[in-house]
Amino acid sequence: MRSKFKTIILATSFFYSLSVTALSQSALACDNTNSANSINQDFIINDRTITHKISKLEFKRCLEGQTLSKNNCKGKAKSMSWLEAEAQANTHSFNAKEDWRLPKIEELQILLKLSCNKSTIDKTLFPSLTTEQIWSASPGAPVNDHSVVLNVSDGEIYGVGRGVKREILLVRGKPSREWLEQEPPSDWVSR
Repeated sequence: MRSKFKTIILATSFFYSLSVTALSQSALACDNTNSANSINQDFIINDRTITHKISKLEFKRCLEGQTLSKNNCKGKAKSMSWLEAEAQANTHSFNAKEDWRLPKIEELQILLKLSCNKSTIDKTLFPSLTTEQIWSASPGAPVNDHSVVLNVSDGEIYGVGRGVKREILLVRGKPSREWLEQEPPSDWVSR
């Protein structure tokens, strides 16, 4: 009886060891893939902004309230209500340009990359992005007093009350015809 019991324990330990090793290798493979593909090839990295090659939209690399220094965003990002975010965007001047605005949710979604089976924002493009959610200009229909936010850690979108404080990432330019004519992914929100 003891011999059978020892055999069962040894076999269980062996299979547990194999499964832990397999999980560790799977996690490592995911990390290696992320490192190898960390620079998103759809963007041109400028001095303090990035430009999406297809849409021609230009995004700031730091959240409002932060400044880019040595490839890191310094300072504390400003949290603001949706109305405050709209006002900030409409009066903002940066890099001698004054046409900055809140991006639509579809425009924010082009910043996402697939990483370990979830969508996240590429940290190479946005070096110090630590916020959880970013305001968009898109309304949170069917609720009138909501707007849509992008969750930067998993790519999900949510309707949030406009009085809630969130950070903003500004964009400028009008999307190119080429990008607008593309078939959007099925999970995009049309606004």
